[in-house]
Amino acid sequence: MEENTDFRPHVENHTRLRDDTSRKYVRLYQLYSRTSGKHLQVLGRRISAKGEDGNKYGKNWLIGAAQGWLKLHK
Repeated sequence: MEENTDFRPHVENHTRLRDDTSRKYVRLYQLYSRTSGKHLQVLGRRISAKGEDGNKYGKNWLIGAAQGWLKLHK
C-alpha cells in the first residue's frame, strides 16, 4: 500500500448510500450539567449550561444510524 493513499473518494461514495439493514433513528435529548445543575442549551454558535427543564434551546435532536455515525442538532 502506498504511503500517501487517499481514501476520501471511497469513504464519500460509501457514506452517501445507505444499506437496507441500517435504520435511521431520531431521538430528543436534554443534556444535563451536573456542575451547574441545569440543562445545556445551544444558542446559535454558543453553548450554555444555564437552561431550564423543557427550554426549547435545551432540546437537542440526536440523529444516527446503525453505521456508527451521530449528528446533534439544535
